[in-house]
Amino acid sequence: MLKRKEMLFVDFPAFSKITKEVKQSNKTRTFTGGVRINNAMYRTAEEDKNYREQSLKRKLP
Repeated sequence: MLKRKEMLFVDFPAFSKITKEVKQSNKTRTFTGGVRINNAMYRTAEEDKNYREQSLKRKLP
């Protein structure tokens, strides 16, 4: 069993890539944590990349 001090430095497990197929399969499941997740209103990996790139191009006030 890990001691508390050792647990602080353990990496999180790797997440699988979010694709359109994953979003479609998740629409039938119920998740706790919010309406957006339950309705599959999150970005795929590609959508997230595009969103970040567009955000960097936005002019700041």
